[in-house]
Amino acid sequence: MTYRCVTTDGKELQTITEYLPTDATQVTVPQFKGYKVKGEVPQLQQGNEAQTFTIVYKKSKHLVFLDAINDDGTLLAQDTIAVPVGESVVIRAPKIDFFSLKDFPEEGIQLTPTDDVHRTIVYTTSALLGVKAVATPLKELKDGQKVLIYDFSTKDPTRAGFRNVASISGRVLQGGLNNGKASPQFVWKVQKKGSRWQFFHPATGLFMPVLKESKEVIVAKEAGQFSATRNADGTWKVQGTNGQYWDGVEGGMTGWHTYGHPYQFYTFVAAPYFRVTVRYVDTAGKNVLPTEQSIVPAGSEVTVVAPELKSLKWKETSSTLRDLNRIDAHGEITVVYEKATGISAISSSPSSTQTLSTYDLQGRRVEEAHHGLFIVNGHKLLKP
Repeated sequence: MTYRCVTTDGKELQTITEYLPTDATQVTVPQFKGYKVKGEVPQLQQGNEAQTFTIVYKKSKHLVFLDAINDDGTLLAQDTIAVPVGESVVIRAPKIDFFSLKDFPEEGIQLTPTDDVHRTIVYTTSALLGVKAVATPLKELKDGQKVLIYDFSTKDPTRAGFRNVASISGRVLQGGLNNGKASPQFVWKVQKKGSRWQFFHPATGLFMPVLKESKEVIVAKEAGQFSATRNADGTWKVQGTNGQYWDGVEGGMTGWHTYGHPYQFYTFVAAPYFRVTVRYVDTAGKNVLPTEQSIVPAGSEVTVVAPELKSLKWKETSSTLRDLNRIDAHGEITVVYEKATGISAISSSPSSTQTLSTYDLQGRRVEEAHHGLFIVNGHKLLKP
């Protein structure tokens, strides 16, 4: 059975073919959002001959497709509103936590659509963008677009994975998403440079560098420049100005002198993250432990557990963040130590760190982390 589905003005919606038993007596008419069938449904003729029906559809509703995007073009949310023909609707911008509306009236916009329409609502944020869900593969690269980079590695699937950056070493790694979600360490920004492309990593502020054959790739201040050619199957071949192709090994990225690894660039639905910096200092402001940085999901609860040091005692903890129970901005937490009574020297060597007890931001002794992100002497513990 072939169904040729058209509108009342002759526009083709879709042609669908299906197979039915020779003794079938009924057909199931295809349905299209915003349309209803006009007139009678054709009657099926029994037998084993192929049959073709033309089914006419009348527009019953106009569809308003809404895209909520960040001001860099990254998708935040999508929705579709069905408006009965001849009627109006007020489009109001949805509230998206940790994002602010940009150039859209709070009272909304009234539409009386005469056809399906697309509307884009723009937001802005100070947050870093992580991944809420993977969207679609790119057919072309655009300057300024944020993307996910995936190594398909069809010849050796153990080398396949999303390219992300280790927060400390800066190495470009192989990784998977967590139920479709990922931190800003997985996000790259495409930048046009003449006829070539650069790939900026917003979370570190560094670039994909010039790749060297069989060497680990470490993000750098100096950007590599690459050509990106789309293959017939929709994947991409990426090559640097030094002739090295994007390649990969188990665990990470590398360069190679011949093409072997197809790559894919994906758009994604964004999720906000904030950077929390923790400093451990004495009363003079001198570091007594290394400064730590964590990128946490917006809305997270964060507790910094300050370890006791052999020659120091905890004095106070302060923060530029207004609410550690719900992180809504980038901020800094400062843990201040003072000289312990009767001790003349201050030592901050690793051997002087003890785990006798720890304190939270309110100065309470903490026996066990309950939930939220706990930062304990350089080790991050995320407890649901």
